[in-house]
Amino acid sequence: QDPVTNGFVSASINNQSPLHFPVSLDPVTGEFSAALVDCGGTEVTLYGYDLDALKTTENLTMSVSPQVDFGNVIACDAQIIQGLRLELSGGAEKFIPDITATFDANPGTGNLYHFVVRDIQGVDGVIYEYYFLDWNQNPADPLWAFNFTNQLIGSPVVYEMDSQTGTIEAIEQGTLPGEQVIFKLTNVTITEKPSNISYPNSTATFTAVLQ
Repeated sequence: QDPVTNGFVSASINNQSPLHFPVSLDPVTGEFSAALVDCGGTEVTLYGYDLDALKTTENLTMSVSPQVDFGNVIACDAQIIQGLRLELSGGAEKFIPDITATFDANPGTGNLYHFVVRDIQGVDGVIYEYYFLDWNQNPADPLWAFNFTNQLIGSPVVYEMDSQTGTIEAIEQGTLPGEQVIFKLTNVTITEKPSNISYPNSTATFTAVLQ
């Protein structure tokens, strides 16, 4: 296996406070390391992305200790596919493949990523628009904000995200047309309408190519 030179890993303790750091801190070996704050957690979870091969790892878990070594992490599990993937607490999943994305760099308002997701359900449907704004305009030190709007067609089933919950992870930040962008919202509350069933601690992953 060749070392991954373009990718990220997401690490968390008890599925909280996720972070990102480059997989290939060493361009020869592909080694990586990071420090996490442990507030009484018991389990470390790691998830990796190979952005050249467009592959991910499995969810890897180990017990918390002063030094955790995951050994060789192999990214050959799921293919990274364009679309919006909702992983609802409790195990249910929903995937919407119809997604487009644009990027706008505005010195006055910040770097804005705009995703449009269309979920057509026969004669009913919903068009979601999601906005990720980096107030700092600095990929190395971002200050993210998130919001969304919905446009309903008929009486569809709608999945609304609580923009006051969740942690934003900018996994890949392309800026030019044809480049890939991947954003992940973890620990976000998603509510299914009109049933009003709430799914706290859910995950939403946005994968698209910029137009």
